[in-house]
Amino acid sequence: MSETCPNFIFLDLNMPGKTGFEVLKDNPFITRLFAAGPYL
Repeated sequence: MSETCPNFIFLDLNMPGKTGFEVLKDNPFITRLFAAGPYL
């Protein structure tokens, strides 16, 4: 899981037609992963 999380977030942040902020706002689970990153 820990190996796939960075790729998962990276791919979602680069979705066509969406900014990283919009993707995070639309995906609370990703937002939690992104916010927790520095503490993992």
